[in-house]
Amino acid sequence: MNDIVITFDVDWAPDFVIRRVANILIERGIKATWFITHDSPAIRELSEYLDLFEIGIHPNFMPETTQGKNYQEVMEHLMKIAPRAKSVRTHGLFQSSSIMKMMAVDFGLGIDVSIYLREVPHIIPFEAYYDNKILLRIPYFWTEDGEMYKPEPSFLLRDKGMSLQGLKIFAFHPIHVYLNSRNMNNYNSLKHRCDIRNCTEKEVEPCINEGVGTKSLLQELIRCICRFKGSKTISDIAIQWKNLK
Repeated sequence: MNDIVITFDVDWAPDFVIRRVANILIERGIKATWFITHDSPAIRELSEYLDLFEIGIHPNFMPETTQGKNYQEVMEHLMKIAPRAKSVRTHGLFQSSSIMKMMAVDFGLGIDVSIYLREVPHIIPFEAYYDNKILLRIPYFWTEDGEMYKPEPSFLLRDKGMSLQGLKIFAFHPIHVYLNSRNMNNYNSLKHRCDIRNCTEKEVEPCINEGVGTKSLLQELIRCICRFKGSKTISDIAIQWKNLK
């Protein structure tokens, strides 16, 4: 399995950011999986592109969460927004065996993408069993915030180990795509200017990075997918894995 998959952790991005990033994919006919954190008009619009976009959930189980008072409430809240969701990546990769069991047994989720294996070769899915349920766990290969914390970050696709064998799931955050972030400086500058969840295009504009960054890498990745692979969602990968067994 050598597929390239694009995913997004929405992380409460404002609607104009979500729409701008979605349009990059729509214009090229590229599939992606969006792990959502909240409800909004732009989130609902993603669901209109059933041929391109899969909607998963991005639960925040950490103490400061606004999604619910406990793990169960967090899940109930998100599943009401995305009742057909089959995939999940937890915010901050917060996880435990009891949480995984709850998601599989109580909420019927079949796929988890909450393991980060940075640029590791030979990534494949594996099955975790909880009572009579199977949770297919699929590690992801790259994320822009993980790149930013490396001693020498690079946002050139040629430096991302694309020749390595195995699945290559890329995890982006819409706000970093919009800002074209190559480090946390412009993001932190924006946080000082405004509440990012409610910011305006005018407030964001001065913080956009020119040149090489998260957006340019996403665009490069899309060109690569168009040339060689064809795009897939996380659920497409799960179906492919089951057919290979």
